[in-house]
Amino acid sequence: MLTIMQTMRERVWAAANVKLEVVTIDTDTTVHTLYGRQMGGRKSYNPKNKGKKSYQPMLTFIAETREYIWGELRNGDRPNGKQIGDHIRNVCAALPPGVKQIFGRVDSGFYCWDAVEAYEECHAHFVISARKTARLVEQLRQAEWQPSKKTDAGRECEFRYQPDGWKQEYRFRGLAL
Repeated sequence: MLTIMQTMRERVWAAANVKLEVVTIDTDTTVHTLYGRQMGGRKSYNPKNKGKKSYQPMLTFIAETREYIWGELRNGDRPNGKQIGDHIRNVCAALPPGVKQIFGRVDSGFYCWDAVEAYEECHAHFVISARKTARLVEQLRQAEWQPSKKTDAGRECEFRYQPDGWKQEYRFRGLAL
């Protein structure tokens, strides 16, 4: 089905003369509560219906056109790093051939080396919301905070940091209201 959608997207873009060379891909998970005994449901993260079984689909959209580009119906467990990396690679492969530059945005549920590695393989620029670990919080405390001129935040900081398990350090930005 996703392959058919990819072919249709390419044809529609060609017919409508859509020549997007830069796209922003937004990836997130959602919770779909199950009622009854559907196969594959798990008791996991489900903030509105705690303790109920659910699926946790992973979905990606192209921000500029609001098109659904890739997704997976998953059991209720949080995706692991390999699943996240594979998902991002599949998204990049499904983009129309005219796309030259990719920007990726994900929340802290995707904060792992596998996501970073997948974005790097796709030559994408990306933003991942970090999980507050003790080491990261200490780096934020030690950072030089300055008034924020380009955002709605009151203050901002920037520093280089290498989380545990990552192969290199990256630029981290902190924003405070």
